[in-house]
Amino acid sequence: MTYKLNKLDGLAGLQELEVTWIELASRLKSKGFTDSYYYYLAALRALGEAGNNISFFVLSLDGRPVQIVPLEAYTRRIFGFSFRVLRTPSSIYLPYWDAIVDVSAVPHDLFDEFLNLLNKEYAGKWHCLEFNGLLKDAGLFELITATQKTNILTYATLKYNVLRCRPVTEIRKALSKKVRANIRQATNRVKKLGDVEFVSHTDAESLPVALKTFLDLESSGWKSKENSSVKQNSQIHKFYNLLIGTYPDDQEGWCEIDELRVDGKPIASIVCLIMRKTMYAVKIGYDEDFSKVSPGILLFNWSIERYCGLEGFTHINFVSDTRWASSWKPAIVRTKSIEIYSPSLWGKLLRGVRWCKRSVTKKPIAD
Repeated sequence: MTYKLNKLDGLAGLQELEVTWIELASRLKSKGFTDSYYYYLAALRALGEAGNNISFFVLSLDGRPVQIVPLEAYTRRIFGFSFRVLRTPSSIYLPYWDAIVDVSAVPHDLFDEFLNLLNKEYAGKWHCLEFNGLLKDAGLFELITATQKTNILTYATLKYNVLRCRPVTEIRKALSKKVRANIRQATNRVKKLGDVEFVSHTDAESLPVALKTFLDLESSGWKSKENSSVKQNSQIHKFYNLLIGTYPDDQEGWCEIDELRVDGKPIASIVCLIMRKTMYAVKIGYDEDFSKVSPGILLFNWSIERYCGLEGFTHINFVSDTRWASSWKPAIVRTKSIEIYSPSLWGKLLRGVRWCKRSVTKKPIAD
């Protein structure tokens, strides 16, 4: 078996990989929107020149690409020393992450070969690999677990919520009496304000208008005052605009925007990505002037019941672990953060420093 490692940089490198990426991603054991070629395409287009810091390491076996690892280069400074790090792209909205690799079709020591080539061909150019937000069922996590390397630190990190789709009657029954009462009361209050309508935008003509509405709603209230809304961040704003127009058809996935309206006026909006029979609730916004009728909760509850009622849908992914999501009793999925250090002196030094720092801050080390 002959392995070869190539590095492709930035947007041009990603576009060169289009066919390979999509073919590899179609065979992933567990696939989400963050594994999508078109998601990365929208992100790198939005980043502009900053996207040149992101590289795609392609590992081939006997001339056939078997693994793509997107990594971002940055410099970590500790005690006046500079360490070169390759990490999960932090400038892309990736709540969790995986390499593009079909573990069922590759040798179990594939990641060892990747590290060997990385050490050989890029020696001195990296002291640490940081993989943040790795899922336990991620292909890369499985390969790293199989490695015999000892220069690895693993930590428990983020978590998010996933709801299994089932009949609407079961979903409602799972809600506590208090939550059901709150939804019923909010529904009665909003109906007193006027004609209530739930709308879903899926076509190329209505999505741009719906996105503008979402951005206006999401930037209302405290987010606007704190300058933390999507609309106020030009890069993220551009990313959302690109995202709704990047997916070419329903084979890879698509974007939808759901709205709650009162007398024709939108008071809540949610941006969703649909992939592999799963709805991903990427972002939600609402008009804070209507906060007393809980528009965000009402819209999200409608969206959950809508997608669970559609044939073929299996899961609702909340993307985050916000407190209000617990009302629907979703499963909690935890992720891991893995740091792998080069065998160089600088790599060993950085590992020691990071271990000491984690020990002091008592950040939990994963099982």
